[in-house]
Amino acid sequence: MRVRGLVVVVVAITCAAPCARAGGLYFSDRGVRPLARGGAFVAGADDMGAMWYNPAGLADAQGTFLADASFMLFGADFQRQDVVIGGGGALQTYNYQPVHGDLDALKMLAVNSRPDLAAARQGIIAARSQESLAHANGKRDLDVSFNYSHVADINSGAFFFNMQIPVFDRNQGEIARTRAAITQSQELAAEANEQVMSDVLSAYESVHTNDQIINLYRSGYLDQTTQSRDISQYAYQRGATSLLDFLDAQRSYRANQLSYRQALANYMVALEQLREAVGTRSLP
Repeated sequence: MRVRGLVVVVVAITCAAPCARAGGLYFSDRGVRPLARGGAFVAGADDMGAMWYNPAGLADAQGTFLADASFMLFGADFQRQDVVIGGGGALQTYNYQPVHGDLDALKMLAVNSRPDLAAARQGIIAARSQESLAHANGKRDLDVSFNYSHVADINSGAFFFNMQIPVFDRNQGEIARTRAAITQSQELAAEANEQVMSDVLSAYESVHTNDQIINLYRSGYLDQTTQSRDISQYAYQRGATSLLDFLDAQRSYRANQLSYRQALANYMVALEQLREAVGTRSLP
């Protein structure tokens, strides 16, 4: 009994797997005929291979002999990539790109790029053009004419001129209206400029805050959790730590990676808001 128990222990130790990998359970097709048929062997199972497809077919196997052995080794490597959906729905790999321009440079770029601010400035130009037209309409034209006549031996000529004297109507109302329109356009332009500056400042602060969070992860958090996971995996594979410790390190690693991806997503949103605030996608 002791010898039998010792044999069982030796066999168990020899056949024990050094590590366990979660990759699913897969069995390939067994036998030459099932492989040739692409696994369609349930109805035609009439040899010892029927134990894999249809055990009822073992009754037709009669005195056959089956020698079956297989070796399966599966491995897969995965590398995480951050992708964004670009124009037309195409997937594009996203690389972290910090904004190097300062706030003053972004404000100056927004003043020259924002379409709403440009429209407000054009409104001032249009209002001033209307004022010039109103002043021109307030002036009166001088009508000049010349009359010549020849009767018998007498030649005569006469000059006539006519000009309205604007005593009461000098287009004052239209001029006043255009001046008020200029003032209104200037106020709207000032409001648009303040809104642009506010949008740039808010978006810049959001980008700066999210950039600091990302730098915290990139400066050490990601490497520390990766090293902790690798060390725990190395120790677990060699029996120096328990499965629970390895799973806890794996959980911490994935939680940290998830937080980092969320920080990247927030940074991308803030960056798009900054581009919208500045009015261009080309940031310094």
